[in-house]
Amino acid sequence: MTQEIHSNATATGKPSEAKHGSSGSSSDQQGEPIGSLQHLNPDFVLKVLYLADPNTLEPQTESDTNLQRLVKALDLNGFQISIRPHTDSNHLLVFIKLKDDLFEKLAKKTKEVEGFYGVVAPSDISTADRLRIVYTKLTGEKIEGNAEITPGEGNWKFVEACVPVANHQAIQKEAQNLKSNLLKFFSEPFSSKQSEFLFQNFGSPTAFYFQLSNLYIYWLALLSVIGVICNRVYGRYSKVFTVLNLLSGLGFYLSWYFKEKQLSMKWNLTNVSKLEFKKSGSKIRPHQVLLRKLLFTPIAVGAGLTLMFYQLGCFVIEILLTEIYQGPLKSYLSLVPTILICSIVPICTAVYTVVVNGYLSFEGNADRSTKRKSFLIKMFVFNFLASYMALFITSFIYLPFGYKLNEYLPHIGSYAEKVSSSKSFIPKIPLLQSDYEINKLRLNTQYMYFILTNQIVGLLLEFVLPQVLARIFALPSVKSLMGPAKLLPVKLTDPPQEKEYLDKIRKMVELPEFSADDEFRQLVIQFGFLMLFGPASSLGPVISLVIELFQDKADYFKLLNLTRAPVPERVENAFPWTVFIKVLLIIGTLTSTSISLMYNGGDIVASTSRTSVKNSWYLILPFIVIGGILVHSISFFGEMIINEYYVEASPENAKKEKALARLLEREEEEKPSTYVNNVDELLKFASVLPKRVIVEDKKTK
Repeated sequence: MTQEIHSNATATGKPSEAKHGSSGSSSDQQGEPIGSLQHLNPDFVLKVLYLADPNTLEPQTESDTNLQRLVKALDLNGFQISIRPHTDSNHLLVFIKLKDDLFEKLAKKTKEVEGFYGVVAPSDISTADRLRIVYTKLTGEKIEGNAEITPGEGNWKFVEACVPVANHQAIQKEAQNLKSNLLKFFSEPFSSKQSEFLFQNFGSPTAFYFQLSNLYIYWLALLSVIGVICNRVYGRYSKVFTVLNLLSGLGFYLSWYFKEKQLSMKWNLTNVSKLEFKKSGSKIRPHQVLLRKLLFTPIAVGAGLTLMFYQLGCFVIEILLTEIYQGPLKSYLSLVPTILICSIVPICTAVYTVVVNGYLSFEGNADRSTKRKSFLIKMFVFNFLASYMALFITSFIYLPFGYKLNEYLPHIGSYAEKVSSSKSFIPKIPLLQSDYEINKLRLNTQYMYFILTNQIVGLLLEFVLPQVLARIFALPSVKSLMGPAKLLPVKLTDPPQEKEYLDKIRKMVELPEFSADDEFRQLVIQFGFLMLFGPASSLGPVISLVIELFQDKADYFKLLNLTRAPVPERVENAFPWTVFIKVLLIIGTLTSTSISLMYNGGDIVASTSRTSVKNSWYLILPFIVIGGILVHSISFFGEMIINEYYVEASPENAKKEKALARLLEREEEEKPSTYVNNVDELLKFASVLPKRVIVEDKKTK
């Protein structure tokens, strides 16, 4: 692509030229192309599907129509536009920036609206705030004066991605500092400077996650010391460790609850949750949305029971193949239940996720934030069962009642003999006939698998596998198979002043988006293992600390280098993850207290005639109830004290709503913009792009 092509790809800065549709001069007084990306300083880049005919290299009619609709919609809603080719022949990159005068108007109105709800707006607008306001203008409803361009949804499916780039320079600078001081980075704790950088460029969800991770590491360090001492002195299933483990978990939860409130005030996030308005054009009232949320309960219960029964079925198969079956190939057959669990549980999770996403459309949530919270709450029960069910089965079914299997061994043997005799192709199945003893180390082995092996595998899947897959999918042959149409070879000739920037943007657009919720989930699940089944091994915190130290630093590196930045959001707290931590803490009080009293001493009995439980349930149950009440009470009063410390008065709702209504009805005089898009030139440039960048394959002629 030549310099001339580049300048024609942009909007013009001269209103008179734009009005007359003239291409005019391609440079300003300093020789820089008018509307260049440096001059534009875009907010977002849109990855747009734009297919070309492989024979004529003309854009397909549908793609051309879609692009015209997109460009005109952006232009009408006050966006400055610039178009560039992508690295493949099937896509374009559309860079957009909201006009300065329009942004100032929106920022001013947003600040006034937030003032009615007690939200203190900062004096300077951060990059994350700008991106959030611009994204609302881009995707919000038309009835509210927005463009209602929803990437990947509805009539805008051809807009495959919307990636923030206003924070790209700051992210690149931080990434460069990280690479040049990598050893120092791994040796230093998370700093307030890094926290501020995250909040200013990525929004509060990402900043909250790294703050929680940092606090979690300090808590693990304390609990690790306790665990090592208790392991040395008391061994497994220590009542002392159980009490200290729960108290430290309670301390961690209240510390985070306090830290969360502190950060909310520091970042001026107090009361932002009250800004989640009901959609103006929605006919669904709040109480109807709540009712629809409650109607999902039978679906969640059904999915949870299905997963439970499936895991119980796999457990029965495992016991039969590994402990009852006595024939050949036993070591290979023992892999069957593992294969079943590893294959079906992800499928069940994927199906349930599809169902949840479909149901969210029916719920009619007011905005992205509310929809996200509803999704996470619906997934929590399923994730809980998928993560902890195997340990629940071992702790409360297998170890206490496994000895009763001796009564059924003759029946199992006779049934197996009947099957083998009735079917000639089935040989006689050798089974254990009597004196069955449980595997007394099963709970210890399982817990160490989940706390060590499973987490190491998770790290490999998170950081290694995506890099391998990215290189595979980047191969032209694979991209042609995966894409909507066969890719044609292209030759990019970007202007020198844009080449480096465009190379980075093109690579970044293809990266997966960073998800703070996925990182929250990993941390909370690990916390659950320590709270629910911690007495199984007091060395669990030490192992978790080592893994979390690497996870925390690797997540920061991944955020800057291996993923693309998410669209910044603004949330008041880490809800619902803080609630999930509390729920796991309370359930952990019940389960860990039970386990420590059931198997205290560490030497679980494996008998053919009696249970492995060492104490009567009449003794265990009162301690479980008392422990649960105490932990819940302390957390409740702790929350109440923290809330009282941070309480803030807010205006009366009626007065607030009336004032807000008057504000939204008031129209402000719009200032004429000095930057006008030359829509005709933009579309003309896009239509000839395939011919200019696609390299014709001589062999096919």
